[in-house]
Amino acid sequence: MSTGNDYGGFDRDGVFGTLIIGSWLNTILLMTESIQLLKCLKSRRTPLLRLLVIGCFAVDLVCSSAICASIYLYTVTHWGDQDYSAKQNSPLVINAIATGVVGFNVQIYLILRYYALSGNNIVSSILAVTSVGGIIGAIYVGVLIAIYDAYAVRSHLAPAVLTWSVMSCTTDWALVVVLVRILQNKRRNMSGRLSSTDGIIKRLISVAISTGAVTSMTVTGSMISFLAFPKMNMTLLFGFCTGRVYTLTMLYNINYSGGLHNSVDSDRRRRGLSGDTSSASDGTNQRDELGTRSHLHTTLHSFTVPIGLTSLGTEDTGSYRLETMSRAMDVSSESLDVLSSRDKGSKGAPSG
Repeated sequence: MSTGNDYGGFDRDGVFGTLIIGSWLNTILLMTESIQLLKCLKSRRTPLLRLLVIGCFAVDLVCSSAICASIYLYTVTHWGDQDYSAKQNSPLVINAIATGVVGFNVQIYLILRYYALSGNNIVSSILAVTSVGGIIGAIYVGVLIAIYDAYAVRSHLAPAVLTWSVMSCTTDWALVVVLVRILQNKRRNMSGRLSSTDGIIKRLISVAISTGAVTSMTVTGSMISFLAFPKMNMTLLFGFCTGRVYTLTMLYNINYSGGLHNSVDSDRRRRGLSGDTSSASDGTNQRDELGTRSHLHTTLHSFTVPIGLTSLGTEDTGSYRLETMSRAMDVSSESLDVLSSRDKGSKGAPSG
């Protein structure tokens, strides 16, 4: 006599229960993603960046619909059909490929961010290659699910799953390392000039580490659970959420760094255009402060909207550079006027 959890020779909790729990987690993340997307679209964004985030959200909707369809087919349409329940249905193929597409798009966005900050072609190219390896692995997994659809022969997917997971994790952690390194270099270059600069760069570093760690740990959890329980759907507790986690990290990066960008932008306009010189004791110090603020503004801009997605942002950055140059020229003129008046005064003074 079979137990309550035994169904046609396999564990119902391990096959159906994990699917349902994974779908619950996916729904929660999708709603959170919707909120972050609306927040992102309410702010001023470039057309390409809007297209990217909307495209990722659309793929996530397709993926979530496939997840719901998979569960409906198992628990309603084919309930009691042990032959169907012993196989991975077609919506799981869509889930694998859609997750790979979203992960690839988010990684390319982060690679463009690194390139905008560093201009390093070699490292950016290597990261792009590993990211392409990840999406190829995801598509390969989807194809193998369609071919080896029975849970009993699911071990045939192991090489493809390892390729996908290793490539994705390598890209995620490599992005964390290179982004943190370039931000630390910029922090050292700007340290000691403005008290607020160090704190802002620290927050950007924290965001880069936390978001990269979340995506890589999700992919790692999916890989380990697949290898440990190949005939169950434990892997889909993570796999159903991976695409949403990738999109959420991108949206959080955009919204958070965009908030910092707007804060610094408002502050530099107040100081640069209102003539506030209280923080600088002379013209040289003021030029240093303006240069630091320009550097910080450019860093935040590159961190928020990478190169290739800057059709509107370039104009803003260029205008600020012109403002900074003009302000520095004004300081120089004022300094020259002071020196000239002092020189005239010394010449007109009677000799001892």
